Amino acid sequence: MQFFKKVWKNIKKIKLKTLVLLILFLMMSTYAWFIYVDKVSGGIIAHVTAWHVTFKIDDEEVKDLAISVGQIYPGMEDYTEKITVINSGEMDGKITYDIKKMIILGEVYEVSSTVTTEDLKNMLENDFPFSIELKVSGEEDNTIPVGENKDVTISLVWPLDGDDDRDTIWGENAYEFYKENGPDATSVRIELQLKVDQK
Repeated sequence: MQFFKKVWKNIKKIKLKTLVLLILFLMMSTYAWFIYVDKVSGGIIAHVTAWHVTFKIDDEEVKDLAISVGQIYPGMEDYTEKITVINSGEMDGKITYDIKKMIILGEVYEVSSTVTTEDLKNMLENDFPFSIELKVSGEEDNTIPVGENKDVTISLVWPLDGDDDRDTIWGENAYEFYKENGPDATSVRIELQLKVDQK
């Protein structure tokens, strides 16, 4: 009998201790849950930076630009197109371009599933004696600061003091192209998409 009283007394102690621990555990879990909810709800408030850049030629908004040049030859006067870029957002941007399509002496090169705009840029830099230059007025790294308008000049350039052998080959190719298509045929057409990346 004495044994059962002892066991019953120990069970009561265990139950009481267990009940107290269970209550403490529930209180701590509830408190931790409220802290967690408070932190999560407080962490999702953010300011989204406004991003608004427009491109204009003669007060008309544009996104895409085509450079079309009649006759090309070494030392030709640079063909230039001037665009005004307006940054009315909240961050500085860097002005660049993507090439979508090139038609050079009748040959068509364009972005596809196997050709990227980077491939076309590399081709223009390495395979032809002429190139495209993009310059932002007053900026060395083509930045468009917040709240400013900048003139962007895109030029097709074929310098006279280039690679003589390559110039000769392309000069002969151009002669054949004009002979076949007429002297007023467009020898180079490059379709570009202007873009501004956040700095």
